[in-house]
This record gives sequence, C-alpha cells and structure tokens, in this order.
Amino acid sequence: MSKIDIADDGPTTIRKQWKTIALFAIVGLAVAAVVCANWEFQDYTKPASATEVVLGLASAVFCPATLLFAACIDCEPVGWGGVFMFSIIGVLNATLYGGIGWAVAGIRQDRNRSAAP
Repeated sequence: MSKIDIADDGPTTIRKQWKTIALFAIVGLAVAAVVCANWEFQDYTKPASATEVVLGLASAVFCPATLLFAACIDCEPVGWGGVFMFSIIGVLNATLYGGIGWAVAGIRQDRNRSAAP
C-alpha cells in the first residue's frame, strides 16, 4: 500500500489551492457588495454619524478599490451609475482578495512541503 505524500502537487493539492483562491475572491466580492449596500442606503442629506464615519473608514480598509472612485465627485452611488461603479469596484476587490488567496495558498503549500518527511 503506497503512502500519500502531503507535499505532492497532485490534483487534490491543486484543487485545494484553487478553492482557497476562489474563497478569498468570493469574500472580496461580498465585501464590495456590503459596501455598495451601505452606500445605497445612506442618507446623504443628514450629517454623518459616528457609525457612518467608522463604516466609511472600514470600507476604505476592507475594500480599497473604493478609493479609486474617491476623486469622482460627480459619480452617484445610487442608480445605474452606481451599479456600474460598484461592478468595477467588485471585480477589482475580488481580484485583490484572490491575489491574497493565491499568496495564502502558496504559503500553505510551502509549509506542507517543509513539514513532509
């Protein structure tokens, strides 16, 4: 009976890496969707509360793609323009989080290779 090597770059290991990358990309897309929902339901006619300021800072940290549209003064976050804008933000954020997932998968693979006898 043959022993299965953990560090083997077989289909199972590659499948786990792609699952990690896809999971991170989906989380990035979900973060962008939450930020979009926050902007959609925010009342801009009233002054920002402390909660809204904290949510704005958190959106800049967890969804840095929104910073690309910070200088876009005429961009409306509501309506079809907002849908188009957040589609771009969602794709960029999913790509960023997918890259982070790729790095995590690479670190896991290196750790598994070094732990194998």
